[in-house]
Amino acid sequence: MMRDDENTRPPRLARLIIEKMSMYNDGYECSGDMEEEYSRILDADGKAQADRWYRRQAYASAPRYLALSFYWWFVM
Repeated sequence: MMRDDENTRPPRLARLIIEKMSMYNDGYECSGDMEEEYSRILDADGKAQADRWYRRQAYASAPRYLALSFYWWFVM
């Protein structure tokens, strides 16, 4: 169940990173799936744990995304 309250949303910077990365992959499937998992962790373990999980996912994905972006920028 997704809630709109700012206290139950993923961290803003991490959310922007995931949305930016998802934008180039045919929509927002990735960010939607991650928000569902975030909501599940939030309900089970609390906001701090859910925030840590979401940040870890976003920050771990960013270097690979940037490398591929630069690669395709140079190739194209």
